[in-house]
Amino acid sequence: MAKDRTLFRIVIGFTLLALISTVVSCNRTPKVPWRELFNGEDLSGWEIVDGQAEPKVGEGVIIVEQVDTANFVYLLYTEILSDFILELDAKLTGELNSGILIRGIRDPLKNKGLTHGFQMEIDQSERKWTGGIYEEQGRLWLTPLDGIPEAMEAYRVSDWNHYRVEAIRDTFKIWVNEVPTTYLIDGKTKEGLIGFQIHKLSPEMEKGMLQLKNIRIITDRPQRFSRTISFPLVNTGQ
Repeated sequence: MAKDRTLFRIVIGFTLLALISTVVSCNRTPKVPWRELFNGEDLSGWEIVDGQAEPKVGEGVIIVEQVDTANFVYLLYTEILSDFILELDAKLTGELNSGILIRGIRDPLKNKGLTHGFQMEIDQSERKWTGGIYEEQGRLWLTPLDGIPEAMEAYRVSDWNHYRVEAIRDTFKIWVNEVPTTYLIDGKTKEGLIGFQIHKLSPEMEKGMLQLKNIRIITDRPQRFSRTISFPLVNTGQ
């Protein structure tokens, strides 16, 4: 009988350990593998292309002043990326129009070697289409925001705004200040560059400035951290 009780206790002990291990395993969530793209001190990994701009770094912020009167200039991160989740804070001032390049293309045999492709619009105008996707030198507007008031009101003019961009396989999801603004399925571009567009300065425009901080990205199996989105789906069929 003593042996039976001892064996019973051993079996119960192992069973409890197994249950505890199962519960701990189920409750363990993977650490989010964020990678910082801006070191807060200089522009390592970034470059200005397609024209002139005046980038500098101060107090942990990238600052790009609008100076080119002839070209659409880009601040590019030099690494080619495929699937990713990108988050950042950006602030525009003046009448500058900008955008976040998503899988951008820079090919000497295309578009005269100039940067082009998908970009998430940052729109200072009364149109209020910040967070929509525009295809530069392509099909133009893919996800305009007209008729979607919640998305149109998400952006704060001339203030800091937070952006989340998911580009996973053929699916693109965008949030502006945690408000969904784009849900797109389009398989045209599988990889490319990320960056920021600085529109050319017209004589009648107020000179603008783009400021950026807290730029981070997930490239290690980002589908594990993709969010569900409640927003009208646009499927281009490509």
